[in-house]
Amino acid sequence: MQHSHAADRAAAAATAATAPATAAAAAAATAPATAATELAAAAAAAAANATDMHLQRSLRVLHLLLLPVAVQQYEYQFRCLYTRRLQQQQQQQQQEP
Repeated sequence: MQHSHAADRAAAAATAATAPATAAAAAAATAPATAATELAAAAAAAAANATDMHLQRSLRVLHLLLLPVAVQQYEYQFRCLYTRRLQQQQQQQQQEP
């Protein structure tokens, strides 16, 4: 029985001695994968931010290009409305006398 206790103690000591090395090896094995995952996530966030900035720039350019067209349409509608009201007023004035 003493031989068994000594063997158990030796096995426990060996396990205790190798446990930190095993844990360190496991951490070292997962660290590159974790770092790569974090790097990929950061790259994806940077790409999304760049895409957002590009989209915002594109929308500003599009807005500046379409703004004159929108102003022209507004002016045209205003002229049409003004002309219509002017014609209505003239018709009313002609009918009143």
